[in-house]
Amino acid sequence: MNPAALLAAQAAQRGPQWALIDRYRGSDRTLTYAELNSAVRNVAAQLHASGLREGDAVLVFHPVSIELYILLLAMFHRGLTAVFIDPGQGRSFIAHCCDMVGPRAFAGSPKAHWLRLLCPPVRRIPRAFHLSGRLPWSCRLVPGRADVAGLPPPVENEDAPALITFTSGSTGQPRGIARSCGFLMAQHRALETCLALKPGEVDLATLPVFVLANLASGLTTVLADFPSGKPGEADGMVSASQMQTWKVSRSAASPAFFQRLLGANPVLPHLRHLYTGGAPVFPSLMERLARQFPSAVIEAVYGSSEAEPIAHLRWEDVTPGDLDAMRTGRGLLAGRCVDGLKTAVIAAEWGRPLGDLNSGEFAEKSLPPDGIGEIVVSGAHVVSGYLNGDGESGTKFRVDDKLWHRTGDTGFFDASGRLWLTGRASAVMHHRSGRRLHPFQLETALSFFPGISASALIERHGSIVLVAETSGDSLPVDCSPLLEAFGVDQVIYAAIPRDKRHNAKVDYPALRQLLSKQNPR
Repeated sequence: MNPAALLAAQAAQRGPQWALIDRYRGSDRTLTYAELNSAVRNVAAQLHASGLREGDAVLVFHPVSIELYILLLAMFHRGLTAVFIDPGQGRSFIAHCCDMVGPRAFAGSPKAHWLRLLCPPVRRIPRAFHLSGRLPWSCRLVPGRADVAGLPPPVENEDAPALITFTSGSTGQPRGIARSCGFLMAQHRALETCLALKPGEVDLATLPVFVLANLASGLTTVLADFPSGKPGEADGMVSASQMQTWKVSRSAASPAFFQRLLGANPVLPHLRHLYTGGAPVFPSLMERLARQFPSAVIEAVYGSSEAEPIAHLRWEDVTPGDLDAMRTGRGLLAGRCVDGLKTAVIAAEWGRPLGDLNSGEFAEKSLPPDGIGEIVVSGAHVVSGYLNGDGESGTKFRVDDKLWHRTGDTGFFDASGRLWLTGRASAVMHHRSGRRLHPFQLETALSFFPGISASALIERHGSIVLVAETSGDSLPVDCSPLLEAFGVDQVIYAAIPRDKRHNAKVDYPALRQLLSKQNPR
């Protein structure tokens, strides 16, 4: 089903219920399901009248707001493809992405239109739209002012690309991930089950794609008021105020956002569920959340850009034995895999295409419990490929007629079938003793020490180096057995760069550049 058609069905049931709430210039704005559906149909009619047709790509540069979701759902209504590019990647990256998808239109905020003027590939896009203010050389889309009498029904094409996002990958070159309407609906069903989405609940949303799942499930969504894509810069007091004002009952966010929220020390009696993921979720954070919000269920969600969600874990299900295992370097417990997704751990061969396998060959590669290898997944909410097939040979393979995706993560299943994470496949190191080192096992163990805010294990100039972000220039004495077990040769104290998207993962290329400047040895 087209997401816009699903919205219309929700509007018929929940017309007066608030669908979206945001904060604009210091004031809160609300939109009911009935108002949202009407606005979507109006904007869809204007897009149709502009000459855009099914399959046309529209480059979108708009902050997370009510207007963004009106625009996005209107595009889905007409079978258009929404294209999102991180402007922080620079003009050459944006230009390359535009060459790959050939957008027929540009839609953005007034600020984003300055980028359109300054970036020639964007300026050459033939149509331009905005949803607020007055802008030259751009057509304003105004909800409520279009004649929807002749609006065709929502386009139904489950296989056509509905949403394209770009990642820079390990090479720094753009790689486009295309999500079809069919994929978005499958992802919605997976999220609805995994996150226990229930109509009428109030969710503080920090992850834009999750808002679509909320709308499809009949929730009220409060859009978190912080710079888009920068959860580590969220103002905890502002977020707490939003949650108190709207009696928020649930939220899904990155660990960086919840660290900021905890810093505000809020009392939020209406909270019932907190989900965190997109980056490593260490037990120390889950424990702090459980202490601060004793009425809430705390749950970690593991997934990737190509497959979200994969596994989930409730804090209440973590045993003392699990904590001891993580504390002593076994890895990070991710929990049980979600329903409807096939997951396996196979012998690590990262960097080498697997090609097509039959079921017997796949069974031979699959590892028994406790065997560490690559995590691979297959299912309806797993992205089937990339634009132009770029990178598919190294990340996709078939078993008989089923497509599988290599997540790039390593881990293992324990005897009870729960998934554990041991890090990125590309980060595995070979110690001079001949054994393999999985850095994330040590990094997880060190997360239990209060004085260590972050750590990263890397190989440098033939030595095993631990980079530690601490409150001082020393590690707790009882870290020594762990460092010896992992063959650490040197400890460097430095601020560890994080990924731009979630502000929580270690940015290893940036870390290596930093160390090269500080310690050019």
